[in-house]
Amino acid sequence: MDVALKTGVFKLGTTTGGAYNGLKTEKRRLKTKVLKL
Repeated sequence: MDVALKTGVFKLGTTTGGAYNGLKTEKRRLKTKVLKL
């Protein structure tokens, strides 16, 4: 039970972190696009 709980929390953390990083990258990409225009 404890291991399953830890895995769940870890998975949740990685997905949230991944989504957050993806958002930051997307913002940067949009910024460069605007600058190029």
